[in-house]
Amino acid sequence: MARSNAKTLLKARGIPYFEATGCYKRRREPSLVLQDVADNIKTVRQLANWYRQESILLIDANRHAILQTPRGDFVESLGQFNEVTQEESVFLDAWTECNGRYWVAS
Repeated sequence: MARSNAKTLLKARGIPYFEATGCYKRRREPSLVLQDVADNIKTVRQLANWYRQESILLIDANRHAILQTPRGDFVESLGQFNEVTQEESVFLDAWTECNGRYWVAS
């Protein structure tokens, strides 16, 4: 499934998203940041499986971050999702960049 198809599916299901750059295990990759996924977690997991994603980063309203497999069978608490500088991010294994702002779970 092409990335553009994922965007089409998200729009059709009314799931808000924006594009970002992610880094996971020191590998940069284009990312889609989905908002308000609690009611659509099944669709999110489906997309993650289609794209063979190892995990999904979920962040709640209090900015608590958890890492979950697409099947939902493994959950790891990562701590708070906090903003860092770009300079700080280069030393980290994982981060998310949105509109020039860098975020990490710690």
